[in-house]
Amino acid sequence: MEDLPKELVIPTPLHLPVEDLVRCKSVCKALYSIITSRPFIDVGQKIRNSYTLVKYEEDPFNRHHAISLLSDETLEIIDTQPVLSHTPLLDSMLTRYRDYVIVVGCCNGVVCLRCIPPHDEYVLWNPATREAKIIPDGLYKSNPDKNMFRHQNMGYGGEMFSGLVWNEKYGEHVISFDISDEVFVTTPLPLACIIESHDCRNRLMFHNKSLALDHCVKDRNNDTETHNIWVLGEYGVKESWTNLFNAGLFEPRTKSISGFWNNNKVLLQVNGGGCRHHLILVDPSNRKIKDLDIHWTLMQLFHYQESLVQIIATPPINLF
Repeated sequence: MEDLPKELVIPTPLHLPVEDLVRCKSVCKALYSIITSRPFIDVGQKIRNSYTLVKYEEDPFNRHHAISLLSDETLEIIDTQPVLSHTPLLDSMLTRYRDYVIVVGCCNGVVCLRCIPPHDEYVLWNPATREAKIIPDGLYKSNPDKNMFRHQNMGYGGEMFSGLVWNEKYGEHVISFDISDEVFVTTPLPLACIIESHDCRNRLMFHNKSLALDHCVKDRNNDTETHNIWVLGEYGVKESWTNLFNAGLFEPRTKSISGFWNNNKVLLQVNGGGCRHHLILVDPSNRKIKDLDIHWTLMQLFHYQESLVQIIATPPINLF
């Protein structure tokens, strides 16, 4: 390593797959220092491929949870692995969390999982580096008044945990926890998304890397649903909500919108009979539909990019 010029030592590893870089950390101290440095991780994040991460139940009867990475260019399946694969928490998850595991969101290559039952725990997991850690209870259970973590409708992205909550002052609104500054931010919903009947519902999601709101309106006369997609420009600023587009009218057999691809194309789950669902791609501008030939159960979709962001691993037994 000492004989190689710095111009070669630093740029060359940047283009290696993350899996190979993890192995290189064990070669020597010099490589470990380079690969784990913040500048190296940040630069690598900018040049690595992006994917659509799909979390689903591989076996709905035995609750085998898995993820697949779809190419951001073609939506073809690139890789598949069990949730928490190759981590000390895998065996624990199979016994403790087999009934309910969802992805809250992805940020900088780190996936946040919510695992229920029995303790309603949150886990940070980097699938690329195979590191995982249980988030200590005190980080999200210490403030009952602002505990959006008990709500299922929440998201994680851009160093912000966000959830839909309700109180008398704002009604239904978004409350977000800024991980970097450790402060809560309140964002009222746009006026058009205030729920005034049982025929409307709101759900948080992400459009690209921005927090988005799916405002769904059901027409009982036609038995159809329309989805109004809003994107938040700045946390805490009600006026920064933008109505991106409206998607519908969808038949009730269609599940709620699962995600987006190639800007404004919509990924939908359609009931396929039994426990399986079909994943289809819809272009709202011309209503063209493409069947992606993906048939899984309880799918969740997120934007994902591999990274070397480190997570201090949780011991396999001591915390349980």
